[in-house]
Amino acid sequence: MIVDAHTHIMREIRGTRRGEVPTTGAGLGRVQVGDDLEVWMPPSFERSVATAEMLVRYLDWLQIDGAVLLQAPCYGDQLPYLREVVRSYPGRFVTVALVDPRDSRRASVHVETVAAYPEVVGVKFEVPDTPFLMDAPEHAPLWRRIVEADLLATIDLGWHDGPFDGHVDRLSAVLERYSTLQVVVAHLGVSRLWDRNQLAPFPVLRQTLRRLSGFPGVVFDIAGLPFFCPEEEYPYPRAQEIISVAVELVGPDRLMWGSDFPTVLQHCTYRQVLDLVRNHVALDRESLALLLGRTAERVYRFDRVRANLHSV
Repeated sequence: MIVDAHTHIMREIRGTRRGEVPTTGAGLGRVQVGDDLEVWMPPSFERSVATAEMLVRYLDWLQIDGAVLLQAPCYGDQLPYLREVVRSYPGRFVTVALVDPRDSRRASVHVETVAAYPEVVGVKFEVPDTPFLMDAPEHAPLWRRIVEADLLATIDLGWHDGPFDGHVDRLSAVLERYSTLQVVVAHLGVSRLWDRNQLAPFPVLRQTLRRLSGFPGVVFDIAGLPFFCPEEEYPYPRAQEIISVAVELVGPDRLMWGSDFPTVLQHCTYRQVLDLVRNHVALDRESLALLLGRTAERVYRFDRVRANLHSV
């Protein structure tokens, strides 16, 4: 089984960056971000959207069995659409709800609401795009509600040097208080991997993995690694080294392959982001099976969603 643990689809882009900067699809893969026009997808994405039908075609083409439909503030809340897609393709997808934690009381109510949805297995936080201090006392009710609802929390710690980026220490403090909290750390915690000065053996990555893997409820996805290799061609030797370090430190049963579709297609093909792991990282058959799908199927509770949809 192969599961893409990190994908995005959307009917339109209408979101925010860094808490307040508006984002709007501008066509041909471009997105208006405040006053700036950015490229987020190849120009073949004529309407600057990635639909379920497009993703399904990619999955079928590469014989990928399933995918996790994540969310991000920069795309805008897509939950009604994502729930519809999960229902339309039973057993193929699961999804998560986007939560804005800046109003903790309202966020807690939202968590209680989405926990009742049979298609939803967790919530997603992008810390710099909804700026908040994870371990601040006012957010304690939110974390408690996530634990009580038995939801995952998928967390993107940020890709830059801003005041809300990279707070592994604050996430650790949350995990110390809520020992049963289940967390997926996206993009290996990013861990300054965008910094070209971070070379093997990747000291910041090692620090992140050692710190967070001490909590049994934490797993990591390795989505979007080609973003960290702008000066390399496929098969990205630097990405191979990053994966090897992660496997060494936390093991394949706590790692999940993901593509970061559709934005990763700016850098490589979908087949290449899969074959990077499948053909260019030294793993035994069992480890490869865990990394490419079995860990994601377990962590993102595909069996539970199948059962929920069957009983509806």
